[in-house]
Amino acid sequence: MVDPVVDLQRTLAELRRLAEDLAQNAPGPVLVLPAIDPARRRYRLHELEYADGEEFVESIHRAIVKRAPSPAELLSCLDRYYRGANKVELIGELRGSAEARAIAVTITGLGMRYRLWRLARLRLLGGLFRRVACLFEIHRFFEEQKRFAQSQALRLGERDLRLQIGIDELRRKCADLAAQIAALEARGRTGSNAE
Repeated sequence: MVDPVVDLQRTLAELRRLAEDLAQNAPGPVLVLPAIDPARRRYRLHELEYADGEEFVESIHRAIVKRAPSPAELLSCLDRYYRGANKVELIGELRGSAEARAIAVTITGLGMRYRLWRLARLRLLGGLFRRVACLFEIHRFFEEQKRFAQSQALRLGERDLRLQIGIDELRRKCADLAAQIAALEARGRTGSNAE
C-alpha cells in the first residue's frame, strides 16, 4: 500500500520541477513597445494613457525619459499601478522627475488633471477635489463607452462576415453534393434500365 502523504509530496516535488523547467524554457510574453523617439518632445495625454500594465509603464518611460525603465523602476511603478494608482498620477510624477525635467517633454492635457489629482490627496479638501476630478473624467467615460461599442460592432461585423462566408461555402458544397447525388441517381436509373 502506498503512503498517501509520501505520494502527495512526491507529486508536489514533480510539479515544482516541471514548473521550473517550464519557467526556464518558456519565452514569456512578448510586448510590442513603441520605439524611443529622442527628437519628439510633445505628446498628448491620451497617447500615453492607452496601454495597461507593463506596456503602460514601458511606454511612459520611453516617451518621457527616452529610455526603458530599469527593473526596479518597472517593478515599483507596476506595484503602484496594480494597487490602484491613477495613470495621470504616475505620468505626472514621472514627468516631474529631475531626469524628465532635463529632457523637457511637454504633455498636453496633463497639467490641470495632475494638479487636481495632487489636490485630491489633501486630507481636508481631498474629498471635494476628488469629486471635481470625477466631473472632469465623466466625458472620458462616455468616450470609452463609445469606443467599446464601436469595437464590439466591428468585432460582430467581422464575425457576421465570417459566418456569411461559411454559409455561402456550405451552400456551394450542398449544391455540389446535390449534383453528385443526381448524377448517381441518373446512373442508377440508366444502369437498371439497361438490365
